[in-house]
Amino acid sequence: MNQEEIEKIAAEINDSFHGRRGGRVFPLSTNAFAIDFDPHSGAYLFVEYSKKSVSAFLIVRKLKELERSVTQPTEFVGQIKEHFQGGRLEATKFCEGAIVLIFQFNGKPSTQMWLQIGGDRPNVLILDENSHLISAALQGLVEVQPKLTSKSLYDAGKAGDRPVETEHYQTLSKKLDLKRTELINAHRFEALAALARKKLAKETRKKERLIINLETDLKGHGDPAEWKALGELILANISELTREGDTITVTDYFDPELSKKSISAPSNLSPIEVAEKYFRKYTKARNAVREITLRKEVVGEELAKLEEKTKTIEDAIVNRFEASLISFLEVKVPNPKKASKSESIGFKGARRFISKDGFEILVGKKAPDNDYLTFRIAKSLDTWLHASDYPGSHVVIRNPSRKEIPSDTLVGAAQLAAFYSDARKSPKVTVKYTQRKFVHKPRKSAPGLVSLSNFKTLLVQPCVPSTVEHMLD
Repeated sequence: MNQEEIEKIAAEINDSFHGRRGGRVFPLSTNAFAIDFDPHSGAYLFVEYSKKSVSAFLIVRKLKELERSVTQPTEFVGQIKEHFQGGRLEATKFCEGAIVLIFQFNGKPSTQMWLQIGGDRPNVLILDENSHLISAALQGLVEVQPKLTSKSLYDAGKAGDRPVETEHYQTLSKKLDLKRTELINAHRFEALAALARKKLAKETRKKERLIINLETDLKGHGDPAEWKALGELILANISELTREGDTITVTDYFDPELSKKSISAPSNLSPIEVAEKYFRKYTKARNAVREITLRKEVVGEELAKLEEKTKTIEDAIVNRFEASLISFLEVKVPNPKKASKSESIGFKGARRFISKDGFEILVGKKAPDNDYLTFRIAKSLDTWLHASDYPGSHVVIRNPSRKEIPSDTLVGAAQLAAFYSDARKSPKVTVKYTQRKFVHKPRKSAPGLVSLSNFKTLLVQPCVPSTVEHMLD
């Protein structure tokens, strides 16, 4: 933003928000936020900052649209909320020499927000009424301007408490907002294009590697005609072949000159068994030729389709067809109803523990709770445990990041499974454990009853170990 634009923006902001109280603050990214002003009008003060530049202008958004864009607030946004919510905007000022945009809030106490737009140290600062620094958006780049005198400030004017005419919005803010939106859309499109190209290249490399592997596999099976010929030569020479160690010598009846041919033959096998071995290799090689050739044809067709898809995607990129890229990438909006973590916390039918390694361990309370925990809460790669041959709680180690379960966490969960079972008083208890995907519910079985298609066991002492912490609801 140049000096003329900053002056115009200062006037626009002051014209729209002077005398109004700061309302909600919306964090829109790690380096951007929007401030609403009471009474709510649909217009917001937008601020964005980086090490290279700072910009501020007015935006008009529907409240729901802005709320959908909210991200995790940074510490600096927390400071903005603390110092400006409820404070009345008294003045929007522009310092011509330093290119500083100043917002004076009359709160308790009074505070200022300085936007250092020009110079070598762009930043967003929170200062007290005496221009002493309270907080800065960009740490390590703080350079507070000298205290400004009244002569160095341009006051953008006072519009009074009149409604904001959002439909007659100032053109400069509109232009800056549109420019930023176009830039974001361009970046998003380029990111989608890069992902689409990467996906196509990955799938193409995968098919090409598959063809190479198929050719290697085919070569490894050998020539079926050769294996068949060796088996037939051994049988044709069965009464007159000679043998020395692991080699059989026969007359090559396929050679017009009837030369002698040496054939590899393990000494522990009879000539008949050696011939059968070569016939088996012939059968496998013959079948491999048929199957691998067919598979290569299929993969070749898939490669041809990928080439056509590549042309289609490149056309979509050239013509900026974003919907085609999204469809190809199968981009899906996360479903907030599938919040597994919140669902597990809200589930009251399980005791909740946290291991010292940071893994959540859930222990079912009753038989119906066990079913719900295992088949509704647990995911396929979570670890499932139960005391072997004793009624007891189902235990689940949550593993959303699919990491390897540390041994301390696994043993601790097994001890919990033993403790919350009818084998609690036994000195040692065998506990079965497996991934949730190997746990099945037999048809019409009683609550809590399951079958396992695969599992391992641990021998542990029943207890609530010191390696886990019980989290009370």
